[in-house]
Amino acid sequence: MKPVYFAPLEGIGNHIYRGVFARHYSGVDRFYTPFIDINSDGGMKNRSKNDILPENNEGICLIPQVLTKNADALGEASRYIAGLGYTEINLNMGCPSATVTKKGKGSGMLADTDSLDRFLEKAFTVSCTKLSVKMRIGISNETEWEGLMEVLNRYPLSELIVHPRLMTQVYEGSIHEDIFRKIYEVSKAPVCLNPGIRSADDFLRFERSYPGLTGLMIGRGLVANPALAEEIRSVQGILPSGTVTSSDCVGVREQSRLFQGISSSGTVTSSDCVGVREQSRDFRNQLTGNVPPVRKRFRAFHDDLLEAYRGVLFGETPVLHKMKELWDFWELEIPLEPKLKKALSKASSVSEYQTVIRQILS
Repeated sequence: MKPVYFAPLEGIGNHIYRGVFARHYSGVDRFYTPFIDINSDGGMKNRSKNDILPENNEGICLIPQVLTKNADALGEASRYIAGLGYTEINLNMGCPSATVTKKGKGSGMLADTDSLDRFLEKAFTVSCTKLSVKMRIGISNETEWEGLMEVLNRYPLSELIVHPRLMTQVYEGSIHEDIFRKIYEVSKAPVCLNPGIRSADDFLRFERSYPGLTGLMIGRGLVANPALAEEIRSVQGILPSGTVTSSDCVGVREQSRLFQGISSSGTVTSSDCVGVREQSRDFRNQLTGNVPPVRKRFRAFHDDLLEAYRGVLFGETPVLHKMKELWDFWELEIPLEPKLKKALSKASSVSEYQTVIRQILS
């Protein structure tokens, strides 16, 4: 069973979210922080320092991710991070945001392999921790990966996490799995794949296709469905190897929606694959004991997260912004009726928001 990594999601995956998530769901082996933007002197904002404090991350495996193109600054930051007990730093070479890349950071670092080489040479000299890299396959050309791998293979990366899209794709379009396979085959570092997994079916396909992976990273899919890692573990543990494959049934997401009453009647039946309804209903009991039904459990997670944000954010407006941002993901699994979606968008107080939520999650 390959480990599940929770991707570094800017604006979402902070210690508040991680802590509440870990109280309600399991199955994630590693969490990665949203990128920590390192100053030229190696310093970082207090918000970032707070996000990686050990007392704010008890009970989880956390890897700090940093954003910098300055190796000396990385060295200073690594001393601080190592002093908190961390043994690995992940270097962000994948962020496609224009505000980041125009400064030569994130995936912007991939534009000049000579500069990248000089950065890594110095970085491995000054860093107090192991270094891993999260990268894209290039800027705009599907052949750029070759030059990038020539550079990366010169250095003892603890892990190479690959998002198999070009920088110019941002998060749109299909992944370049053909290029990823080539990177997987030539990389001297252990490889993790970040392909945009949305279901247990997706996870199992990649796990079988690339048996040498160190793990699979999931971002938006885990936000949309917080139980996804548990569903993956459930299918891995319940179904004997070779008994059911992705071609034998319609996919775990539709199975889950059937259980929640979301799929239209007749779309999927319990005879479509082996015991799927029972797996969807019972996997949490087998993992954690007597657990409430899916919707009730999500409501408890939602309410806990709402209260956690109310405790740290100033005023109701930023709290509502946070929760509405999350609904952009959650509605992929819990479709909203147009009337309720409009009411959710218009809610201008926490009280109004909670009234709408009671209707959605009743």
